[in-house]
Order: sequence, then structure tokens, then C-alpha cells
Amino acid sequence: MASPARRRPATRIREVEIGAVDPMGGGEAAGIAIAELGLGVGDHLIYVYDFGDWVEHTLALQAVAAPQADLQYPCEVARNKPQYVYCTICHQAGRQQVAGWICRDCSQRQGAAFLLCADCARQHPMHYIHALLY
Repeated sequence: MASPARRRPATRIREVEIGAVDPMGGGEAAGIAIAELGLGVGDHLIYVYDFGDWVEHTLALQAVAAPQADLQYPCEVARNKPQYVYCTICHQAGRQQVAGWICRDCSQRQGAAFLLCADCARQHPMHYIHALLY
């Protein structure tokens, strides 16, 4: 008899709204330090960047250490490598050209994302295209 599959314990998420931060330095949350949030090692923080697009960044607190005199804080300790996608037209022609644009008109007709490099995007002047964010 096979043993039952083990389940991971449910993760509880506590959502706290701390307010907005204006890119020019203002906003109700501009003066809040990360240390004031009461996070512990292993906790995650979701940061929403929204200037017309909703982009969520998940930050994980991996350790708490004494500050180093030669570093300026906050500092980035790691970054995911961007997962580039390739131009649909160039790919069909056997080339790998990184896409920087998406054509919404062609995507709707094809039923899938129709991605374009800068050269191919110029060939779609009457279509609704917009930049991809990496």
C-alpha cells in the first residue's frame, strides 16, 4: 500500500498596507524603515511598483547582520537573471533576436503572444505595440 502524499504546511500571509512612496521622495510611507516592519528571517515582503503597470517584487529576509561600514544601505545582494524572450518573426526565420516589444493586434489574431525585436516592431506601424519590461 502506497503511503499518502506529504503535504506542505499552509503558509499564512499577513497583508499590511503601509502606504505609497512618491518617486520624488514623498508619500505617507516614505519615512518607514524596513526595520520598523517587524520582519523575521524567512519572512517575505511584497513590494508593488505601479506606474501604470502592476509589477510585484517579492523580497525574502535571509539574514540579519550588523551593518558593514564600507557599504551603503539598502544594498542589493542578489538579482535574478532576466528571462529574455525572442522575436516571433526572427525565430520563425531561424534567428534568435531578443524581443523588446509585443504586438497586441497580432497576438490577438494568433491567440498567443506575438513578440517583436526593434527592427520587426518598425514593420508594425499601424498596430498597437508596447514595450516589454524585463
